[in-house]
Amino acid sequence: MIHSVRATLRAAPLRTAAPARSFARSAPRADVGSSAKNAAEGAAKQFSNAAEKARAAAGPFAERIQGATGLNFGALSEKLVYNLRVAGSLFKQVYVAEGLAPPKSVAAVREAYATLYARAANPEYWSKVAGNGEWKKIAVYAVEALGIFSIGEIIGRRKLVGYPVKKHAVSHAPAH
Repeated sequence: MIHSVRATLRAAPLRTAAPARSFARSAPRADVGSSAKNAAEGAAKQFSNAAEKARAAAGPFAERIQGATGLNFGALSEKLVYNLRVAGSLFKQVYVAEGLAPPKSVAAVREAYATLYARAANPEYWSKVAGNGEWKKIAVYAVEALGIFSIGEIIGRRKLVGYPVKKHAVSHAPAH
């Protein structure tokens, strides 16, 4: 099994960047612009409706918290909704521009991870990567993954460094 995977990897060339695509041949420029505009307007309406529903659902809860703590969440919620709309719009533009789509099947996901694992376990692949300079691209991907993981950790801990520790009034250390 391992020998056949190695032979396959030796024979398979490394993937390179996809050639630039031209959309002008498939549809006139005006049609593409108008369809993108219509899609953007539809997505904006859906997002606006979802934001209004979320605001209506969270309203009583926010009022109770505001009454108990004395904090005003009105300005914060407006900023949050605005920033979420901007992020959603940006994500949508990237999604459309890059032609992103979810995987068609579970088999495609399994195949991608199997290829990734097989290449990671193959020393010949790494020597080839080191020789042609592709290691720089892999290093950038690794740094991006580490950054995303670190941001998730910071959000999960709700603290930039370390985990919050509650101090007890009585020490549990043995007396000397």
